[in-house]
Amino acid sequence: MIAAEAEAAYARRLGKETEADLNLPERSPERPTEEERTVWARRMQSFFRAAVATSYEHRCAISGVALPELLNASHIVPWSVDTRRRADPRNGILLNTLYDRAFDRGLITVDDSLRVRVSDRLRVDDPPPFHRRALLDIEGASLRPACRFAPDPEALAYHRERVFLSA
Repeated sequence: MIAAEAEAAYARRLGKETEADLNLPERSPERPTEEERTVWARRMQSFFRAAVATSYEHRCAISGVALPELLNASHIVPWSVDTRRRADPRNGILLNTLYDRAFDRGLITVDDSLRVRVSDRLRVDDPPPFHRRALLDIEGASLRPACRFAPDPEALAYHRERVFLSA
């Protein structure tokens, strides 16, 4: 049991007497660690992604990153909120994965002038350098202009009012 050996080594490294001192289960579950599931797939997602990516010339609208593996077509009005906006490319912005997650979680938004706004929740005392460069220093940055489907102002207003964590 490699898992038990690893837990014992970890306990010793922390100066604990046994794995039990770590408040971990005594042994790994005996059942399989994977299972088959049926999932819903998003139809029209490939169209949406292609249209949004083309609109931003396959570059993040904030950072300019051009690696397809790191880019997401981010919905401005969330997928779950409005079924009519799901495939609308004007409801999308191409963002790198960090900014996509921050946008989805309401940590960043875009104002009417297409400038990035940063939530106060990202403002922490003595932020690490990456946090400052990647998140705080984008405050006020202009989005790259979309060459085809510009973000819908109503969608951006919805995001600011209902998703963005202003405080």
